[in-house]
Amino acid sequence: PEMIGYDAHAYWGYPRAELYGEPGVSVAGIDLYRYSPAFVPLMTLFTLLPWPVFVGCWIALLFVVYVWLVGPWWLPLLAFAPFLIELRMANVHLLLAAAIVLGFRWPAAWSFVLLTKVTPGIGLLWFAVRREWRSLGIALGATVAIVAASFVLAPTHWIDWFVSLL
Repeated sequence: PEMIGYDAHAYWGYPRAELYGEPGVSVAGIDLYRYSPAFVPLMTLFTLLPWPVFVGCWIALLFVVYVWLVGPWWLPLLAFAPFLIELRMANVHLLLAAAIVLGFRWPAAWSFVLLTKVTPGIGLLWFAVRREWRSLGIALGATVAIVAASFVLAPTHWIDWFVSLL
């Protein structure tokens, strides 16, 4: 049976021998980490907590974000299975949704989107289509600044990440 927080296990348990697995080898299952190296320092802090404490806090955070996103409909929408599955698996999808919502007011929040699942970053086309160049520049500039700072700390992780995306 699947464990509670299956996806969140990938964010806990760092350092690892190889962050992205062996080049050219498709890896699936628990502990699969496909996010950018920008989050590795945070993952290191997560590891200081015992797994049950971390996953409990992570799911609590996701639940708070879920309630914030759906507002007064939070209880009836729990009858919709995908929300319960999302909370049980403890992936970052609710955090991505929150970053997208916040990103329309504070464009730098899009950095979180671009540095996690990557493809939802297509939402930045919203700014381009509306010719909101300042917002687009802030979103991309904040992302570049985070990438540059973390690249200085671990350039090989970035190379490995790009290889894993291919």
